[in-house]
Amino acid sequence: MKRAFEMYEPAVTAAIVDDEFHFIEEMKKLLAYEPGIEVVATEHDPGQAVEQILQTKPDLVFLDIQMPVINGFEVIRDLKEASFEPSVIFVTAYDTFAIQAIKSAAFDYLLKPIEKRELQKSIQRFFDYHAREERSAKYLNLLDTVDYQRKIKLACAGGFLMMNLADIIYIQADWNYAKVYTGPDTYETVTMNLGALENLLPDKGFMRINRSNIINLSYLTRVRRLARKCFLMKDGHEYEFCIPITRIRELEKRL
Repeated sequence: MKRAFEMYEPAVTAAIVDDEFHFIEEMKKLLAYEPGIEVVATEHDPGQAVEQILQTKPDLVFLDIQMPVINGFEVIRDLKEASFEPSVIFVTAYDTFAIQAIKSAAFDYLLKPIEKRELQKSIQRFFDYHAREERSAKYLNLLDTVDYQRKIKLACAGGFLMMNLADIIYIQADWNYAKVYTGPDTYETVTMNLGALENLLPDKGFMRINRSNIINLSYLTRVRRLARKCFLMKDGHEYEFCIPITRIRELEKRL
């Protein structure tokens, strides 16, 4: 009995993106034995990966995650912004966060060094689940997960601190500094003003609701238009903020 991809015509086109030359050559050799897969592009320069993929329009991309200049998740983001969403099989050394993000978005992945049997299984899964609608949803899920779970560097007195975006409930201006709240009475004072922080945070997850506060939209529970108030909830504690009517309209558009 033939495997699904052995019966697929015409051949599925594939690209390989990895900053290691030897890995690209290894993957090309492995894929040469896989019927139904035609490698149409390879790229070792991460900075050129998006352009190469957009030029060749492959059906499937074998994409490394840990690369200099631009990582695999950033490649995905740029491709989505360019309205091109190929199926992706991530290739990576073991990385807890990367694997968690990929699994949450239902993308497939392979661990280095690549085993022929695992590669064949991954290709089979691609042929079993390659609907474009599913692919688009996976892109959104992955980018949301990466944004939400990644850490950001915040300047503070005497150095800097790394903080998970998910830990931030809201940020309050404090003259030229700011207080980053992670609980009702717990916060970190950072030597950055609210404008600098606003530029640093992902637009989709955070919003400046007034002159003094940025909130994490993940914890937003309700808005009262007449009272011009919005409320956040985390771990059973409610946070209340004033919000101008113009910001309420903007908030509604973004949700």
